[in-house]
Amino acid sequence: MMRMIGTGMILLGIVIFSIVGYQWYQERSVQQRMLHEIEQLEVGEKSSAQTGNQAAPKEGSAIGELSIPKIDLRVAMAEGAGQEDLRYAVGHLPQSGRLGKMNENFVVLGHRSYTSGKFFNRLNEVEKGDEILLRNAEGAWKYVVTEKRIISPDQVEVTKPVSGRSMVTLITCHPMYSSKQRLVVFAEKEDKKSE
Repeated sequence: MMRMIGTGMILLGIVIFSIVGYQWYQERSVQQRMLHEIEQLEVGEKSSAQTGNQAAPKEGSAIGELSIPKIDLRVAMAEGAGQEDLRYAVGHLPQSGRLGKMNENFVVLGHRSYTSGKFFNRLNEVEKGDEILLRNAEGAWKYVVTEKRIISPDQVEVTKPVSGRSMVTLITCHPMYSSKQRLVVFAEKEDKKSE
């Protein structure tokens, strides 16, 4: 009887490990595909961006890449903030501003996965002065963290633009296993040249 229980536990462990491994592999594959799409976008759309013929991105499409060196994060950004958009990437809130533009606030939402280094899991480790690097078909930008705050979910004013500044705002749930509050990181474009 004990031998059957032991064998059953081993089989259960193998099944669980296989499911988790498959999910990790699937998520990793989608991330790599999205990052590859972003590289293709950069090559194919630079000329249309220069001529002003660039169409608005479709929800769910890969639009760029976000990196935070301090927490070893490199992740694709999707257009949209729905559950499906945030499953394999972080998402740009469509009604928020454009990336790299003065007087605009580019808002990015992301889950805090329980896997270390995945999406915004380690966002709480980011401090004032840390770099946030973003790139898309129009270019690459460096933003510097200016503030970190814990807010309630109804404090949507954090998504509004700030006059005279080009901002990026990163938002995730807080604490780790709850959606009771939000962790918000604010960053300002390092180069303040006029647009």
